[in-house]
Amino acid sequence: MLSPENHTDRHSAESSAPEAFLLSSDVVIVVWDVRHKIVSSPALALADGGRVAPMASLRLPLGRGGTRLIWAFRPQGMDSLDLSLSAGALGPIADLKTPPRDALIHAPGDVLLDDLPDAGRATLLNALLNTWVAMFKLGRSRSFTRFLNDLVGLMAADPLPVRIIARATAGQLILQTSAPRSVATIKTIHLVSADGLRRLPTEWKAITSQSGRKIMSALADMASAPASKTTMLITGAEGVSIRRLAASQQIQTLPQWWRARKNADPAMREHLIALLGGGSAAARAAAMEFQIACPLPARSVAGRGGLPSCEVNLALVTPSGALVGGWYRDDADTVEGVDILDCEGAPHPIDVSWHRFPGEVPGENGEEPSRAKGFVSFVPVGRGQVPLLQPRFQLRLKSGLTRPLVPPPQAGDAAEARARALSIIPPQHVSAEAIENCLARPLADLQQAVVARLGTPTVIEMGERPERPLASLVIPLYRTLDFLRFQIAAFASDPWLMSNAEFIYVLDSPEQAEEVEHLLRGLHILYGLPTVLAVMTHNGGYAPASNAGAALARGALLAMVNSDVIPIKSGWLAMLASRIGGGQRIGAVGPKLLFEDGAIQHAGMYFARDTQGNWLNHHFHKGMPRSYAPAQKRGVVPAVTGACLITPRELFEQVGGFTQDYVIGDYEDSDLCLKIRALGNAIAYVPEAELYHLERRSIRQSADYMRGAASRYNSWLHARRWGDAMAELMSPETPAESEGRVAA
Repeated sequence: MLSPENHTDRHSAESSAPEAFLLSSDVVIVVWDVRHKIVSSPALALADGGRVAPMASLRLPLGRGGTRLIWAFRPQGMDSLDLSLSAGALGPIADLKTPPRDALIHAPGDVLLDDLPDAGRATLLNALLNTWVAMFKLGRSRSFTRFLNDLVGLMAADPLPVRIIARATAGQLILQTSAPRSVATIKTIHLVSADGLRRLPTEWKAITSQSGRKIMSALADMASAPASKTTMLITGAEGVSIRRLAASQQIQTLPQWWRARKNADPAMREHLIALLGGGSAAARAAAMEFQIACPLPARSVAGRGGLPSCEVNLALVTPSGALVGGWYRDDADTVEGVDILDCEGAPHPIDVSWHRFPGEVPGENGEEPSRAKGFVSFVPVGRGQVPLLQPRFQLRLKSGLTRPLVPPPQAGDAAEARARALSIIPPQHVSAEAIENCLARPLADLQQAVVARLGTPTVIEMGERPERPLASLVIPLYRTLDFLRFQIAAFASDPWLMSNAEFIYVLDSPEQAEEVEHLLRGLHILYGLPTVLAVMTHNGGYAPASNAGAALARGALLAMVNSDVIPIKSGWLAMLASRIGGGQRIGAVGPKLLFEDGAIQHAGMYFARDTQGNWLNHHFHKGMPRSYAPAQKRGVVPAVTGACLITPRELFEQVGGFTQDYVIGDYEDSDLCLKIRALGNAIAYVPEAELYHLERRSIRQSADYMRGAASRYNSWLHARRWGDAMAELMSPETPAESEGRVAA
């Protein structure tokens, strides 16, 4: 530090002499303490009036009164400078001639920190770490790093530790420290080591531990622990907190760290899952792995001798909230309700909107089943991006006491979780109220998750596809392959199809890919039928598979055909295609479908309410003989089945294809027809085109559909979306669109 030359002071009693130091090898700072109230902006310039640029400045109030003015600038090749300083209007002025840079010393931390309160220190550090580092490119300056280390050493001689508790991913570590009292809102976090300065772009999450201490955790982009002593600087508007990060150490994986803990805190587990859930895709995967590798012990309440019993066996957490299911037995009427706990342990009642139904609990050791009350509830509690596989609960008793409940680990796979949700209520107890209040939102979330994970299908071409076919047949396959040989033989024997169509099979059970490809290649060799096989990445259901096939289509017309539909004679598609368009603006058309015994399965569809008021899809003349006279007339109908539906590809794309939020496969066809109708088009039935439909052979292969609430949920969703349109369409006042309103 050198004293200024030719220093003049208009108010010498109100200021000290300005001093110049090095901040780094090529950045100079000037420090000037002024015992004067500054009423306008201070200034630093060359004595001849020239500007100093780039330049940054700070005004820091001092504890004893007055202000510390600090300027930082790069001399731009000049070895020494004649400077003129002003503390603003009516404030002191001073001149400073800086000596050559090789005669300047590095800024001593005590000069900068002397008499600065915490807020001033925070402002200084924020400027140094953020604005000045970027402006003067100081991040890799070793001299600046030494200065920072000296500065923070004066601010905190014995900093609290930051611990690396575990490795989260290949390039990320989990850090933990006690929450700083001096920083309520964190603005920046920096690491200072011998290697330089580094900003840590991470978000801290806080939790109160079992011991009552407030702990902060962060997911840091660090492949390993630092090789040397490293200081962490946590800055906020309220102050600065300085911590010490341990040097190189043995780092465990998160499951290893968790298993080594005694009396592990379940709330801390949820805290870490939420932390990882807010990170990268790799971090979210690590959160799932952690939950699977380190499950909590399941806990239920097993009361004896009339005491209450309770178990939560379903706890699916989706973006909308938690779907909870289980049972309780309460012979003495002592149960008040059940709560779900957040990671801080705060209870949220699930009994406010639960749906209860009679049930049985299996007996143990050969005992008879006992009666219990089943329940299901949906709680819109906020959760992170990663599903929590074991949220915690408590049984709340009327005495005010509680008993802990922990479900077994839940399904992490969205399709498996959806299957659990569909079967949580016995079908006979699935009411519209239960769907609306409990099942609708989580099922929508899970269906969206199932569809979202579907990637681009693998496309295999067999033979040369026609460039511009008139029609594209899209046939979804799911497990049942019994009729594939018969269907392709019928297609290959139809001259119109061979001249005008392409054939796209979409396999929705990818585990059969090798078998199906082998079968289709053999049939291609036998019949010469150019075939496309699209293999879905996962089973997504009828709508996503059909939409994937339609996306590959080249034809002007789309023919959506089930794999269990077999044409009776040639020319069926030509008959159907001829009805598209025209004066009636036919937007979709369907044929007569027959059961294998020749009875009518489908002659168009209509809508009617059941005895409980639910809208259901019905087929005209179902079960009647093939030659039944009313089924022999062409007509406009409310809808046709997706088992065989013809529509222009352009119109299909205009309405967004099949809606993909119906579960497994049901009601998508009537939904499509109603979307086509909403654009002013009509739906037609053509009885001359006849095909066999071996109904629901594929859907019966889906245990998810057959064992639960899927059909009721789809019916509810369909009615919620189209109830008014169906009511108007089926009203007696609406002009008849077919020969009958009810199944014959």
